[in-house]
Amino acid sequence: FKSEAFDVRLAPQQGPQVKLLIVTPRKMGNAPQRNRFRRRVKAIFYEQELFSCGFDVALFAKKGVNAISFSELQTTLIAIMKAASCPQA
Repeated sequence: FKSEAFDVRLAPQQGPQVKLLIVTPRKMGNAPQRNRFRRRVKAIFYEQELFSCGFDVALFAKKGVNAISFSELQTTLIAIMKAASCPQA
């Protein structure tokens, strides 16, 4: 999945636990802004139990991702996981 704010790539789960990779380049902002985005993504994955879908997830952030609100980010990530045929999303 690609959008103007971030790209998401999914792969079948390889190990006993799901892996979540969040890549935040320096172009995105300073360290507190990058860390805030990482915390938001992790919170969405754990609160919505998206880790139980059976996919390893790689999320690549782009420059405009700081403009997205938490609720927008949440609905986008849930929609991506539903499109990947995740019953929990």
